[in-house]
Amino acid sequence: MTVISLIEEPFAIEGGLSDYPTFSKYTFMNGTLYVPEGTSGGYKATDGWMDFENIVEGRKRDTSKSQTRHVNFAKTTRRRRQSHT
Repeated sequence: MTVISLIEEPFAIEGGLSDYPTFSKYTFMNGTLYVPEGTSGGYKATDGWMDFENIVEGRKRDTSKSQTRHVNFAKTTRRRRQSHT
């Protein structure tokens, strides 16, 4: 399994020990996470992403022989509206 992240400033995700992990436990243990050059340290220090056994900087070279699944998600922030009474 291959996971390719283009996120340059990783944010926390649900990890392999979570009841509701972002990726399957199999993916965390056996997959390879490809991240942008110079960002692997951030991924290795961020909750959830740090659960990947294999984190590689740069692009995956050959995708022709592997199954690729595209997952898009973004960090969302909600701002509470303040009531002025």
